[in-house]
Amino acid sequence: MANPEYEELKRFLDQKFVQMDSRLENMATKQEVTRHFEETKRYMGVLSEDLRHKIDLAVEGHQLLNQKIDNLSQEMKEGVRETQAMIKFSYAELDRRITTVESEVTSLKSRMERLERGR
Repeated sequence: MANPEYEELKRFLDQKFVQMDSRLENMATKQEVTRHFEETKRYMGVLSEDLRHKIDLAVEGHQLLNQKIDNLSQEMKEGVRETQAMIKFSYAELDRRITTVESEVTSLKSRMERLERGR
């Protein structure tokens, strides 16, 4: 190989090696990749723990609401039973009073009929 060709080849290869060195400097090392992976893993662990905590809170809130609904349902059932008992009692009392009034009206009619016959 002639000297000018050799010099040109040397410049070309030097330029390529400089480009490759630049590229290699910009590439992450295995340690950097491992460190980045560990940071990402730690971050994902924190996120998953936060998500678990939020899910636990949602489950706890759901259970609390279910308990409140059950309590309210029980209170309403008891209220309906009490209302039904009061209605039955009121009906029985009204029935007794109407029977008394009917009896008194019947008695008064009988007296009026006797008085009118006696005239």
